[in-house]
Amino acid sequence: MTDTDKTWCCYLRCYVEAASAEAAQPIAAQICAILERFVTPTLKPIERYWKIAEYQEVLFEWQLDDAPESAHLAIRDALGPQWHEQHEADAIWDYRMYAPLVISGVRWAQLEYFLCSAMVTNNDISN
Repeated sequence: MTDTDKTWCCYLRCYVEAASAEAAQPIAAQICAILERFVTPTLKPIERYWKIAEYQEVLFEWQLDDAPESAHLAIRDALGPQWHEQHEADAIWDYRMYAPLVISGVRWAQLEYFLCSAMVTNNDISN
């Protein structure tokens, strides 16, 4: 068993209503400040969301050696209420649920973790 077999890959993907990547940067900084209370996140390049031109994709990734559940739940609680669990390791938040995140401008978010050894692409955990 390698170290990767025991490492958890985690991410938070947010779609932010902003005209450009630069306009989304302050929102990304607010999200990062919350994440940094629990994990050491890496912000990927902010890109326009291909489905909705008014949205920018803000993606943070991090890895944990153990206990992803506690960080996952703590991050959810810190960001806001009414997350929908797809399963225990994957939760979705949607602004149409009328429960705002603590950061305005976010319209949709997904928080997920999985074993890094389950990845099938070249270290890109966002796929």
